[in-house]
Amino acid sequence: MHDIFIATDDELAEVDVEWGVWPALESPSQERHGTATTRRWWQRGRAEPRPTAAPRTEPLHPTVDAKGTGDIPLVTLEMLLAGERIDDVDLVSDPIRVGDLEEGPWLFGVNERLVRRLADAHEGQVAEIVGPWVATEEMHGWSEDDALTLLVELADLFRRAQAEHKRVFRWTSL
Repeated sequence: MHDIFIATDDELAEVDVEWGVWPALESPSQERHGTATTRRWWQRGRAEPRPTAAPRTEPLHPTVDAKGTGDIPLVTLEMLLAGERIDDVDLVSDPIRVGDLEEGPWLFGVNERLVRRLADAHEGQVAEIVGPWVATEEMHGWSEDDALTLLVELADLFRRAQAEHKRVFRWTSL
């Protein structure tokens, strides 16, 4: 699972790595005791049952659901937008925050060059790269229509980030 979202540094400080941009659940017993939590207590071995209904209505920050777009698809996208091979090391960042080093979730910054290039891309340029992008092994199973929809949503989000002077982040969970 990958959510790409925009936030200021102050807003990012409020993002819980366990939940990403979604409002957190509260355990029934913690509600009774008057304390709230933003951690997934059922994943840390506590005996309390998992809450059954938790509406995930709206994310806390402007967000695009970007399932299947981890590091390699984003590096590939950057290369297609640039029209040249780019050193992958420059594009893949270390996580900003980690829930669990091995199991995640993880919070990453999105490369500013990718943000700028996709935000500046015109509709025709995006349409030209969608075919080669979905032809990569990492995008196997994506249709061109779905990938184009995702790229248009990301481009809109990246333009909004630029207009609002916000940074772009990727929350990833297994």
